[in-house]
Amino acid sequence: MSRIIFSNVNDKKIYKNIKDDYNKYFQIYNEYKGDHYSISTFKKLKKETKNMIVYDNDIIANTGTLFYKDSIGSEALEKIYDSININNINEISKNIFGNFSIIIKKGTNIYFFVDNMGIYKLYYSLIEREITITNIFYNLAKNMENNLTINEQSLLEDSFQYSILGEETFVNEIKRVSGNYIYKYDLIKKELLLIEKELNIEGYNHEDIEKSAKYLSSIIKDKIKIINNNFNNITINMTGGLDSRLILSAFLSEGIKPNITYGIGDSPL
Repeated sequence: MSRIIFSNVNDKKIYKNIKDDYNKYFQIYNEYKGDHYSISTFKKLKKETKNMIVYDNDIIANTGTLFYKDSIGSEALEKIYDSININNINEISKNIFGNFSIIIKKGTNIYFFVDNMGIYKLYYSLIEREITITNIFYNLAKNMENNLTINEQSLLEDSFQYSILGEETFVNEIKRVSGNYIYKYDLIKKELLLIEKELNIEGYNHEDIEKSAKYLSSIIKDKIKIINNNFNNITINMTGGLDSRLILSAFLSEGIKPNITYGIGDSPL
């Protein structure tokens, strides 16, 4: 995993401290300082990383593994940035998949979002209308010092359900980026807008189970071909549930034999 941090907080201390925290374990890939903001990305520990591109005063950066149509890495980032000039951001997000977080600066706007399932974590704080965005809750909370108050409801939710619904976290001042939205922050007005993602469901037929099954199968196989074209050592964590069996069967149907792992030894699997 890599790391990312963006901040336009006037007090540069929070940005510097989080960056220094990450830099103890991760190498900086790129850093850019604009007139009123700063952004840094960090390399993955074991894999070549090109996760930030600067275009004059515009920027696109990501962490995790991101595919755009049939491209990955810096090539995917270039295609996404080029598409912003043609399509709206929601149309672009429909063609992005993987486990990822992404931050795009275009003009005076910052767009940031994660994969639709919200698997890859991204957090933000909006204090006095100034924003800080990063991957790790602990590092963000630690460096906000005394500006935090406990969210008692979320603490109870996590204690009993082992999860917190929506954007909330243990503290009121830090939110978790939801996979349901694209977040748009205006650097001039210092306003945050949440744009609901539009799902790419063209071809889905909820009235016919056979057609729906074929539609789902075709989508999974298309994604598997893209993954196979970009990775040569594919591994699936098998739990034995329906989801993991579906993914495994799709790989096998395409003649791909992935490695299989499972977390519990001597299991029936």
